[in-house]
Amino acid sequence: MIFFIYGGSNVYLYAQLVGGSLLFTYRQDEITNTVTMAADVVNICDGLWKTINFAKVSPEESEKGACITTPV
Repeated sequence: MIFFIYGGSNVYLYAQLVGGSLLFTYRQDEITNTVTMAADVVNICDGLWKTINFAKVSPEESEKGACITTPV
């Protein structure tokens, strides 16, 4: 596991490396989502330092085209 964030009852986010792929899982209330960035898309295991940014985007912002960015 890379990191874990706990935001209260039924709210969390964590990231982990699985077979070289970067996996994010987040949950709020009864909804759990998982996103996997494949190892061939993000070469995270190349020995260099990486910066990963997370941003919570509301459904309203998402409809306007806002997104989560993960520069690696």
